[in-house]
Amino acid sequence: MSVKGKRLGFLGCGNMGEALVKGLVEAHVLPAEAIIASDTRTDRLTELERQYGIRVAKDNVTSPVNTAGLKKKRSHC
Repeated sequence: MSVKGKRLGFLGCGNMGEALVKGLVEAHVLPAEAIIASDTRTDRLTELERQYGIRVAKDNVTSPVNTAGLKKKRSHC
């Protein structure tokens, strides 16, 4: 399956999401303009935008998500 010509979004872009963004951009799999990340932390979004040149969003509504880099929360059951 090819991602050529596709857009990719990440709901929440912590360490795992950043690792995926970095790999995709540095390996030229997708151009930075084709990646958008949303996160609740605006400082995080500013850093990702600056470092990788990706698009960012403060909410999930504007993100055309094809995949998500989310961390599973621990359950205390």
